[in-house]
Order: sequence, then structure tokens, then C-alpha cells
Amino acid sequence: MKLLVSLVLCLVVGFASVTDDVASLNVGLNGYILGKKLTTDQLSISKKNTIKKAVEGTYKFSDGELFIIASKTDDRVLVIYKDFNKIDNKKAKAILGNSILNFGEPTAIAHDKLVYWSYDKNGKKISEDELKIFKDKIRNKDVTLAETLKKEYREVKYEPYVTIKFSCSKEIMNRDVVYTDADAYLLYSSNKLIEDMQKKMTKK
Repeated sequence: MKLLVSLVLCLVVGFASVTDDVASLNVGLNGYILGKKLTTDQLSISKKNTIKKAVEGTYKFSDGELFIIASKTDDRVLVIYKDFNKIDNKKAKAILGNSILNFGEPTAIAHDKLVYWSYDKNGKKISEDELKIFKDKIRNKDVTLAETLKKEYREVKYEPYVTIKFSCSKEIMNRDVVYTDADAYLLYSSNKLIEDMQKKMTKK
């Protein structure tokens, strides 16, 4: 009996879907969780606030200041984002500061306009150093066999299951830049979820 239970558990774990993996990380905003199905109340909101333009296989709606994109097949959350229109540099810094308080040091910062935090399958944040090693592996086509055998080269992989991104049209931290008209957004997404949905659509 114990053996049978163990086999069943192994099968369940073995066939756990990408969607379940993402949902188990419990990453989201205001009650909307990536990979999880919309609740009854959230479905009601989606019907009242549907936005016509949406990618094939999905539907989009708003809930207050949030925008949510969900799968048509199973009502699971694929993307969550919030727009910030015509903000000043103080507001941009405040959003970034709050995000760092919530998520810690970012995985990467690009051009002082894009900041993101990436998490792997187990919910571990991918560090800036790990991302750098991965990029070095990709860019260095002439890497020697000895280099490929090093522990850091063998172990580091960049397989983000969830990414939180803050993007601003103007520089965020540059003290010499003052503005009042920047557009920005905070986005929660999972490429794994989107790829999984596209695969399912292709099979139909």
C-alpha cells in the first residue's frame, strides 16, 4: 500500500504543469496571482470591465488601477500590470524604492530605465551575479573545455518562471534629470505561462 501511494505521488509530481509551478510561487498583486484561476468575484469584475483588445486566446480587463490578462481556456492569470502616466522623477524613485523594499535587490537594471526581479521554479530570486555568468556563457563562443567544467558554469542557468518589471520612459535614479511627464509601468508576468498557453493552442 505504501509503495502504491509513493508511486501515485511520484506520478502527480512528475506531471505537475508549468501553470501549477508558477501558481505555487504565489506571486501577484491585490489578490491576483500569476498562474491561479480567477475567483468568482474576480470573474465578475472581468465581465464588467472587459477591454476589447487582447491577444488571441486571452482576455483583458481592469480592476481599479490594475490591468489583468487571463487565459480564455481556464481563466488563469497570465499578466498583471499597473500603468503610471505623467509622473515626476520623485514618483518614479518612490515606486522603485517600494519595489526594492518588497523584492530586495533587483536581478538587473538597464539604462536606469528598466529594473527587474526574476525568480526560478523554486521561488529563488536570480541574482545579478548569476545573470552575468549566464550572459558570459552565451556571449563567449570560444570558451575552453576547462571553463565549461567550472562549477559556476555548470550550475548557473537562467530559467525565470516569474519576472517583476518596473519600466520608466525616463531615467529613474539620475539626480541631474528632472521631469514631470514620464510614463511607467509595473508588470508581473511569466514567460513560462505564456509559452505553455501557446503550446496548448498549437495542439488544438
